[in-house]
Amino acid sequence: MASRITLLTDYGYRDGFAGAMKGVILSRSAAATIVDLSHEVPAGDLRHASCVIGAVAPYYPAGTIHVVVVDPTVGTDRLAVAIVCDDQVYVGPDNGVFTEILANAINPVAVTALDNSAFHCQPVSSTFHGRDVFASCAGYMAAGVPVGAMGSPVDPATLVRLPEPLVDVESGLARGEILTSDHFGNLISSLRAAHLAALGDNVKVTVGSTVIAGLSQAFADVPAGQPLAYLGSAGRLEIAVNRGSAAEALGLVPGTEVLVERA
Repeated sequence: MASRITLLTDYGYRDGFAGAMKGVILSRSAAATIVDLSHEVPAGDLRHASCVIGAVAPYYPAGTIHVVVVDPTVGTDRLAVAIVCDDQVYVGPDNGVFTEILANAINPVAVTALDNSAFHCQPVSSTFHGRDVFASCAGYMAAGVPVGAMGSPVDPATLVRLPEPLVDVESGLARGEILTSDHFGNLISSLRAAHLAALGDNVKVTVGSTVIAGLSQAFADVPAGQPLAYLGSAGRLEIAVNRGSAAEALGLVPGTEVLVERA
């Protein structure tokens, strides 16, 4: 197992939560390399975290351990799990945060419930499993402890998945919905490049009361302050405002329908 660990949380940087996780990891594996993916996931936003880990994890080398802690039901009976998927390991709560990873899996996955308390910090805080369970287990994994030693096997089919977002492709049109927004206020939709392929280049995008003609290649394709639609770096249709925030300027929220049709 590689000693490379990424962290994705909604903890922010004001307090020491992320720092405590790093301390626990390094106490188990002093040679571990820790990479902060982000600690600015909107609090409790499982969909946002799922989109981020799904978009970012494939760029990491095989054997990387990804710890994802967005855990609004911490302290309940939800499982703590480690998922071995396509030569990488994902550690976190079984609450839907790994939906994108599971949906995009190429090979069969193996899941372990992290229920062997020998690999937890003691005592385990009911509100900080990020430190006491997830970081601790990840540190032991980085030190070479097999994932399967940390608990009991789980049927991958029983893992919690977030509800399927709207994706409806018909002749001449595609419907989707806004999933989340990024730091810049760009709105990320459920529609991917493959959903739009049959529509050709001459399309009209309608989201809320905003109608956008065609897909752009760059933000500067439109004047400052104007909305545009484009295929983002994660391969999803996105809505932006050049030099502005589409989330603020257009007043749109997750769940808003996006319609793409031939112009």
